[in-house]
Amino acid sequence: MAPEGGWRLPGMVDGWLLEQDAAIPHGCAGYVVAHLTPAGQGEMWNGRVHITAYNADYSMDDFWGYSFDERSQGPWGIFLVTVLVAFLAVPALTSVSIGDYSFNSHPQTWRRDLARWAFMSGKIVLLLALTYYVSLDLGYGSSTQYSSSAASGQCVCSFFLFLFGLRWAIVDQRKRCPVCLRRVSHPAHVGMASMTFLAWNGTELICESGHTLQHVPGMQTSWFHEPRWIYLDTSWEFLFVGPSAG
Repeated sequence: MAPEGGWRLPGMVDGWLLEQDAAIPHGCAGYVVAHLTPAGQGEMWNGRVHITAYNADYSMDDFWGYSFDERSQGPWGIFLVTVLVAFLAVPALTSVSIGDYSFNSHPQTWRRDLARWAFMSGKIVLLLALTYYVSLDLGYGSSTQYSSSAASGQCVCSFFLFLFGLRWAIVDQRKRCPVCLRRVSHPAHVGMASMTFLAWNGTELICESGHTLQHVPGMQTSWFHEPRWIYLDTSWEFLFVGPSAG
């Protein structure tokens, strides 16, 4: 028998017995852990099964058996739900666009596209692992078993950690050159705000390896609201030092 609120039973045991000071008083309800036969498992419906037990005097006792599946999910189910909700909430916090790549006179190879998305996916995978273990530590750090307060703490922590972590990953990716994945630098202001509808104004950043320029609009308009990548041709190579230029 196990106390109510027990989150996960250890494996390969024959039974649990409550301690003496936590024993169930006579006449009160208790819990019995049982393993169903294949025939009993076939009788389960919606996680429950009706069990009839016969006493020594051939009288019958009726019981309802409930599956441990729902309770045994533990923090993993909570984590998956909060991650899904955080994914849906990200567009309310920041733009999910990485940038406008249409202004490209040098078409990207599939290998570079694959490397760019693999880099982004790698950050998300690391973020998922970090969010899960940190939220688990924060939620269950002071609890030895499942409790509603620990589950709520894990839920809140995993949601905000993944939400702001994913926002950072998108913003970081937006500032990286699509060719070499280095962060662009050397910001320079271009244009004037009063000329927004005649010419673009905003911040121009450059890849130190000479691959691209990034134009970030100072004021979002219907025709220019996402960062644009301008690919540099070979005429720019003399301005950059190193074999990676070009």
